[in-house]
Amino acid sequence: MTSAAGLIMGSGIFRPEPPHPLREWEGVPELQHVIATLAASGFDPVVVVLGERWEEVLTAVDFGAAMAVVNEEWRQGLGSFVRAGLGTLVRESACEAALIALGDQPRLDSALLARLAAESSPTAQVVIPRYRHAFGYPLMVRRELWDRLLALSGGADPLALVRAHPTWVTEVHSDRLPDGPIGSSFQASPTS
Repeated sequence: MTSAAGLIMGSGIFRPEPPHPLREWEGVPELQHVIATLAASGFDPVVVVLGERWEEVLTAVDFGAAMAVVNEEWRQGLGSFVRAGLGTLVRESACEAALIALGDQPRLDSALLARLAAESSPTAQVVIPRYRHAFGYPLMVRRELWDRLLALSGGADPLALVRAHPTWVTEVHSDRLPDGPIGSSFQASPTS
């Protein structure tokens, strides 16, 4: 298996109450479920990038051994979270890849995460789940591509970069839909 870190986009611009990383699922904040699933699946280190109301999230969520990183540029959007998290991994870890997950997907499937990690290789630079007819998070990205992600503008979604480079992509099929709505980020497939 590829040595891989877990990178969680933990709290961005909050939507209407309750704040998504603090919204509870089975009596525990959703973000805490995601952290525990990545840690139990062998991702090391696990880095959680926080934005708006980060102090509240730090107080309410059990991070275990995960490292919390505050993204001071959170207003810029998802690209700024990716830059903050990958920047930390560049300095703190020699891992070969990073699994980029969203903090509001509490039902992430450990078996799917294992399949994403197993498929990651120098010839499979991005491994992404295909949920029936759409693809989305989490995605496994090889270290060789981190510079491309570190160059993303503030509001850019890593999935847009992936969509623009279908030759980088290996898909892992899943019949289980991800948590949350399937929005514009999930509409087009890089191989369609």
